[in-house]
Amino acid sequence: MKQEVFGIKQDVEMLTQKMTEIGQEVRELNSETDLQQEGGGTGSGTFVDTVTKQVEIHMATVHEEVKGVQQTLSETREQASKEKDKENRANNVILYRIPDSDADTSDNRLSFCYTTIR
Repeated sequence: MKQEVFGIKQDVEMLTQKMTEIGQEVRELNSETDLQQEGGGTGSGTFVDTVTKQVEIHMATVHEEVKGVQQTLSETREQASKEKDKENRANNVILYRIPDSDADTSDNRLSFCYTTIR
């Protein structure tokens, strides 16, 4: 279980790093395109539009992957919580038809329980 959570955390970190790298590449491409257009380049904006569309598509894909990883992580956490609760309740004992204790303090209630069970 812990290995799954660790693997999911690594996936989230990897996707976050990819998104950061893509953002950096977009900024670099935009600055290069701006320089070309200012310098009298033949760019009519179609290159910029194409790159922007491709980056947006890629970012949407990465965003969906991140959402999937986050969903898997939350499901894994929920499953781990259920298993932990089940383990905590595994040794519980249920006694039927035992009279209630009228003791005021926890020590008296505890001694009542010991007396009843013996």
